[in-house]
This record gives sequence, C-alpha cells and structure tokens, in this order.
Amino acid sequence: AVKSATLNLEDATKKKGTFLEHVQAERSRLADHQRWCADAGRELDQATASLKGSWAKRDQAQDFIDKLSDELAGFREELAALEAAAEADRAEAAFHRERLRVSEERCAAFQMAHGSRPASRAAKAAPPMPLVGLAAEAGKIEEQARNALRQQLVEVAAKSAAFSKEAEGLEGDRDKYAEELRKLKEETRPLAERQARAEKDIKELDVEVEKLQTNRMVLFMQVESATRQKERFYQDRSRMLSDMGCRKQTVEEIRGLTWQQLDEAKDVMCKTSKTWQASEAEHQQRRRELARLAAAHSQALAAASAAQPALRVKLPEPDSVHMEAALQRAQAASASVQARGAPAQAQQGLEE
Repeated sequence: AVKSATLNLEDATKKKGTFLEHVQAERSRLADHQRWCADAGRELDQATASLKGSWAKRDQAQDFIDKLSDELAGFREELAALEAAAEADRAEAAFHRERLRVSEERCAAFQMAHGSRPASRAAKAAPPMPLVGLAAEAGKIEEQARNALRQQLVEVAAKSAAFSKEAEGLEGDRDKYAEELRKLKEETRPLAERQARAEKDIKELDVEVEKLQTNRMVLFMQVESATRQKERFYQDRSRMLSDMGCRKQTVEEIRGLTWQQLDEAKDVMCKTSKTWQASEAEHQQRRRELARLAAAHSQALAAASAAQPALRVKLPEPDSVHMEAALQRAQAASASVQARGAPAQAQQGLEE
C-alpha cells in the first residue's frame, strides 16, 4: 500500500510538474502577447498622438483659414461700406451739383432779367441786392465739395487697393494653408488606416487574451485538482507512514517479546542442557559404578565358583517377550537421550 501510495504520489507530482510547465508556458505566451499588446498599444498611442497632432495642425490651419476668411469677409464688408459711403457721397455731390445748376440757372435768369431792366436813379442809388454774390459763393461751395469728394474718392480708392492687396495676400495664405490642409489630410489617411489596423489587432489580441485567460482558468483548476490530489496523497502517505510506524512499533514489540521468549527459551535450554549434562554425568557415573559393581560381582562370582560347583546360566531367547521388552526399554532410553540432546543443538543454532 505504501509503494502504491508512493507511486501515485510520484505520478501526481509528475502530473503537477507537467501542469506547472504547461502553465508556465501559457504564462510566458500570455506575457509575450501582453508585451506585443503593449508594443501595439504604444504604436497605437504614437499613431494616435501623431494623428492628434495632425488633427491639431489641421484644426489650427482650418481655424486660421476661418479667421482669414472672417477677416476677408470683414474687409469686404468694410469695402462694401466704403463703396456705399462713396456712392452716398456721389449721390450727395450729384444732388449738390443739381442744386448748384438750378441756382446758377436762377442766378443767370435773375441777372438776365436784372440786366434787361432800364436803370433809374433810384436803382443806381439803391444798395446791391443780397442774391448778387450768391452765384460766386455757390461756385466756391461747389468747388470745395468737389475737392472733398475727390479727396474721399482718392482715400476710398487707396483703401480699396490696400484691401485688395491684403485680400490677395489672404487668398494666397488661404491657398497655402489649404494646400497644407490637403497634405495633412493625405497624411492623416494612412494614419487613420494604421489606427484602424491597430484597433483591429488589439481586438484580436483581446480575443486571444480572453482565450488564454480561459485556458489559464482551466489549467488553474487542473492544478488545483492536482494539488488537492497531491495533498490527499500526502495525507494518505502520512497516514500510511503513521500506520507503518504503529505496525513497526508493534513488530518491534513482538520482536522484543520474541527475543525475550527466545532468551527465556535459551535460559531454559541452558538449564536443560546443564541438567542433561548433569544427568549424563550421573548416568556415566552410575555406569562406571555398575561396571565396578559388575566387576566386583564377577570377581565375587568367580571366587564363589571356585569354591562352589559350576552354575548354569540360561540366556533369554531372541524372540522371547523378555528380549522384546528389553529392546523397547533400550530404544526408549535412546530416544530420551536424543530428546535431551535436541536443546543443546537448538542452543548451538541460536548462538550461530
């Protein structure tokens, strides 16, 4: 069970390592995509800034053109006002000329009538009439009005020429700024296309980032599952190690008890061996004593036979009951001796 748990733990560790490598690869890929997105974002920002600069220049040029157009319109309105004033002055001069002509005609008619009338003494002595110098005064007034009107016309013509020159300059500036505006529009078109491509790439990158985030969540869940499985394996391993410790302790206790029992058996065997040796020594002693007794008895019998008539000793038959009983007793004694020698052999095996 411990080997199986260890193998499962190793498999889980390998799977976790594989998942971690895959996650690291996905993270590096995501980091590359993020860096590429950042570069694309910076390029887009640069293109946007350049486009905004071009738009700002275009707006400035358009504002300047509008300002020039407004000034030109103002100049045209002022020129139209001056022309209207000149026209009014012309109309007033024509009105004064007409009045002067009528006055001259009346004065001429009056002088003609006055010249055709016969002179009298009373008329000669009479003071001049107040309308006599009216024609000369009207001529002077007309001459002054003509001079003032000519001066105004000259000023209006000078202002018109200045306004025309300024309008031509403004038209030239307007054409120049219109050309610059056209160039800016031409420059803005590829920038707008580049911005559109960058926005499209950013959208595609957003989709790719969403996919990578989804894959990252799946891998993260798999890693969490592998981590939980690894924790379970660790718990199982800890539990098995604890069980192994308990069992090992039990085995050690059993081994201690076994060695204790073996020591006790060894002591018993030692005692038995000593007892057997003592019994063997006692047996040998008895055999020697029996041999001495038999020898002494034989000597006594020999001495007695020398003094008495010979006796006949009858041996038992080999197939008799007494012979079989004697053989069984001898086999039992041999088995007893072998049984007594077994503890000594066990003691020797334990010592080895």
